[in-house]
Amino acid sequence: MAEAPPDEPPYPAPEHEHLTPDEQDSAQRGHASEDPLKLDDDRAASLLELQTLTITEVLDQDSRPTFVIDLDPDEGITIGAKRIWPVFCNSALRTHELLLDAVLGCAPQDAETPHAVANDTAVDTTYEDFSSWATGVTKFDNSKDVFPLFFTYRDMLWTGSTVRQRWRLISGNLITATSSRPATPSLSKETSDQGHVDPQATVAQTDASVSTAGTTLFSSTKQHALSSQTSNLNKTAGTSSDETGTTSTSARLHLATPEKAVADWTVPNPKGILSAHIAYARTVAWENTPLGPLNQWSREFRQTVNLVMGNPFPAALFWGSDLTMLYNEAYAAEVAGNKHPSLMGTGFSGPFSELWDGVSGIFAECARTGVSIRKEDDYLPIERHGFLEETFYSWSWTPLYGGTSRILGFYNAPFETTQSVLHQRRTKTINKVGENVARAKSIKQFWKLLMESFEDNHFDIPFALLYSVVDAEDDNESSVSSGSTMSLKSCHFEGSLGIPEGHRAAPKQLDLKRSRDGFIPAFRESMRTREPTLLHTRDGTLPEELLEGIDWRGFGDPCKQAIIFPVRPTNGENVLAFLMLGISPRRFYDDGYKSFTSMLNRQMSTSLASFMLYEDEVKKSRDLAEAAALEQENLTQQLLLQTSRMRRMTELSPLGMYLVSPDGVLREGNDRYFEMTGHPRDVMYEMSFMEQIEDGSKKTMMEGWERLVRDHQAWTGELQLKKLRVQPVDLHGESIDYWVMATAQPEFAPDG
Repeated sequence: MAEAPPDEPPYPAPEHEHLTPDEQDSAQRGHASEDPLKLDDDRAASLLELQTLTITEVLDQDSRPTFVIDLDPDEGITIGAKRIWPVFCNSALRTHELLLDAVLGCAPQDAETPHAVANDTAVDTTYEDFSSWATGVTKFDNSKDVFPLFFTYRDMLWTGSTVRQRWRLISGNLITATSSRPATPSLSKETSDQGHVDPQATVAQTDASVSTAGTTLFSSTKQHALSSQTSNLNKTAGTSSDETGTTSTSARLHLATPEKAVADWTVPNPKGILSAHIAYARTVAWENTPLGPLNQWSREFRQTVNLVMGNPFPAALFWGSDLTMLYNEAYAAEVAGNKHPSLMGTGFSGPFSELWDGVSGIFAECARTGVSIRKEDDYLPIERHGFLEETFYSWSWTPLYGGTSRILGFYNAPFETTQSVLHQRRTKTINKVGENVARAKSIKQFWKLLMESFEDNHFDIPFALLYSVVDAEDDNESSVSSGSTMSLKSCHFEGSLGIPEGHRAAPKQLDLKRSRDGFIPAFRESMRTREPTLLHTRDGTLPEELLEGIDWRGFGDPCKQAIIFPVRPTNGENVLAFLMLGISPRRFYDDGYKSFTSMLNRQMSTSLASFMLYEDEVKKSRDLAEAAALEQENLTQQLLLQTSRMRRMTELSPLGMYLVSPDGVLREGNDRYFEMTGHPRDVMYEMSFMEQIEDGSKKTMMEGWERLVRDHQAWTGELQLKKLRVQPVDLHGESIDYWVMATAQPEFAPDG
């Protein structure tokens, strides 16, 4: 019988076994004096600080791709499942999208390995084998530990361990070309199905793999190579920026299980804080709807409904041919109104019958073509607060396929733009008021242009009625009220919109003090408060009998409310008119409507004040013009009187008197002048008086004319005239020459 070989220690002998006894004693004394496991105060404090770290922080700093699986989740995942559902993936795995897809089973089986290495000994493993190994447990004890301890998949050597019999921690190490990759133990179909591995079938292969020469996986060289490869993966996922000197890794978010939100509200025991809306959605009898019970919803559909519920903006899901509805909390508050909660789980065409005729064609076209729909500021009449409401939405309608090639439903994202659209429409009306009345030249025209400003806004102003306020004793309807005493006022009809002529609500004239016709009681109240007054049919302030027969503008629905404006200028207290406007029956009299009426009232008051100032200026100018004309008339009369007196004086004078303009035209002369000179009375032109002067005296006359015109000096000279009418004789009766003494002086205007 051969002698058995001596037993060898399984591990190398300690170094001190080769020392001399004295050296061993010295070494023992040295170890005894310095126990490395004994903690001093500093290391104890460090240990306490170390214990504050979380496992996720530690794993995120690990350069190896790592993920954690919950083997005992609230949502049942069978051991040996065909899919891996990690509760945590560290940064190294998250930043490598291809490897992450391979771990989650999202990558195709024939996809290229992220970091393929040439290795003839490589064993092709499928995702099902990897998933079965990752979620499987050993059957030899109750530790629920992974078996075998390693697995090769996608050129990575994966190792796993289990903590507290629940948390499966799996890390991967990159296999480089310089290392021989150990073969992965084969998993039988039975093992894959049950999640258990038969150790007898794999132990020999495992031992051989582990003991293969050159497979020292955790040597310093291989570890450095793995760190370098993982660092390269991180750099690939987060590129650096030469401009900023930083990498996108520093701004990377830490993604993990949410602390408050519910990741999946459709599971039997959801984790997180359930909102009241989601809690209600879980109580809906979905099994009675085309969607079926919650536990039968596909994973793709559950992802979609979780997306809808998690959206902070209004969103809804319309599924199946019946368009069964599922919507989030924002949709319930901003779109559904009082249709919620009964709207949840019902078809669209029933609860939203008021919209169906308008959108059914659009929905059908989208279902036929698969092309998404986008609408901006689209008018959608919705009955969500007890009446048909005028609303505007910018909305989209997107087909959903649920992982198939057929359209299974639609995703709807509506954003209400009602206030924006109404604000633009109302602002346009206010601006038009300012533009129109600025052209007014009289108060009568002001009222006419004011009513014309409201003609285009049919929806915000279903009807309008305008009365001017004038003094009762003044029959002129275009006059302006001069005081505030109600007993002396009367109202004159200035115009209306939607109210037929002769309607009982719009008499031509009303006594503000004693009349009970029309809306006079409301006018009196408005004049007393000097503020806009809101009238309601429900309290009788807006009599319904006065509304009968009105041709309603806009939607054609009768008004339930109206508002009266006591129109007065901003710089005065006197009410000059009453304007009554109907409130849209499809809108609340909310803050937006109040803002519109307030700005309209301010615009009318400002425009009226400007017109009154303009009218005052025009009146002043007219008064000044009349005064100037009167003064001019007085001056003209005085001048005529003076002229008449002068003419009488010259007519009686024995001297010939005349008036010549600076250009030499004879303007005026007395009878004696025409008798002496023989100048014709009906022929007057420049220097025509020279025709009556003999040639020998014309030089003298021209010298005198130059002295008058150029030198502005008086002149006197003797001139020989032609014997046209006068035949002078001497004492003996003999004919003699005709000489006259001419005297002239220039006259100057006040401006010289």
